[in-house]
Amino acid sequence: MLYAATRNTLTKSLGSTHFVDQIFATAKEDVNAEAYGKHKRHLAAPKPMSAREKEIEEVKAAEREAGGRSYEGSRARQNHIGQGVFLHWSPEAEQAIEDLAKADDSRLVVLTIDPTTETLLLSSTNQINVSQLGASLPTDSPVYAFFAWPQTITSPPCREIVPIYSCPSASPVRHRMLYSSAVLFVVKEVKEFLESVGSPSTLSARKVETSDPSELDEKYLVTELGLAGSDAPTVAASGPADNGDKKPFARPRGPARKVR
Repeated sequence: MLYAATRNTLTKSLGSTHFVDQIFATAKEDVNAEAYGKHKRHLAAPKPMSAREKEIEEVKAAEREAGGRSYEGSRARQNHIGQGVFLHWSPEAEQAIEDLAKADDSRLVVLTIDPTTETLLLSSTNQINVSQLGASLPTDSPVYAFFAWPQTITSPPCREIVPIYSCPSASPVRHRMLYSSAVLFVVKEVKEFLESVGSPSTLSARKVETSDPSELDEKYLVTELGLAGSDAPTVAASGPADNGDKKPFARPRGPARKVR
């Protein structure tokens, strides 16, 4: 106990900066070259972590990689869809969005990101109706989707292009971070492109996000886009008119006073 209590005092008095390591031994065999090698390997070995700690470490590693990555963001990307930065558009993805803008049918365009080249790729484009939307997206990886929906809920009816960000819970952490950081950029690029070509279809003012693609149906879109009750009559700010039948507000009586 005496030696253990004075160890720090001794090293500080000698100059703690001169010591690069400490070895705790209970036997002479613990103090030799082989034992010191084992000690160094132990320090360099990965620390045992829980599943939650591993996920946090993966997020930190992805942040470090993203921070040190030299994007080609200093040079504006010159192509048909805007002049943005951060992600490149493949020719197939551009053409799919252009066809989506010019068509008048119900169509879904699904885009993915190639993380090695930071390029938006066309995953699929199909003519589907709203009931097929949920089954048309992957359940194990995030995607960007643009669904052209000729809906008759609003008055007048219109063909609305709905941006969808689908990120299933089973997606890798690094992919989730990459997709979430670029979703606003992609939506903005598509909006600017639709306006530049004078598309008769408009991009929805709201984007739809989901972690479970199977929940995507007409009811879900109506709720997320705020279309429910869009044609409901509004109530005047002055309140409803008095028709003479409404009873006046009666203030509730308080508790009876105790008689002493």
